[in-house]
Amino acid sequence: MPVAAYSQKAYETIPYAARFNGQQIKLTFADGYIGASEVMVTKAGRKKKDLFIADQGFVGKDRQLKFSAYKTSSAAAGDTFVLTDIEEFYDELPKVIRCCYKKGGKRYSIRFIKQ
Repeated sequence: MPVAAYSQKAYETIPYAARFNGQQIKLTFADGYIGASEVMVTKAGRKKKDLFIADQGFVGKDRQLKFSAYKTSSAAAGDTFVLTDIEEFYDELPKVIRCCYKKGGKRYSIRFIKQ
């Protein structure tokens, strides 16, 4: 017999934001399970958003976490965000998270600011 169960989220989401070429970029940082973090890009003058999800559920030895476009996103297949110099767990979350944004074969530096 199936049993319905309720489980709590084991992490908190903390909003970070950045702007790039008229685009609003939001990082939802999942404190407690970093693999649940996501990046959302809203292009100027558009309501549609592009979602980027973490490639892995943990921070690599290089202290980076890569995000790729979700399959239903209109973002180009090679576009990625890579959070740099991050930790798996924090006692106190940083005010700024640095990121490398790869778009159309070019790389850009972005700073996410804690909201």
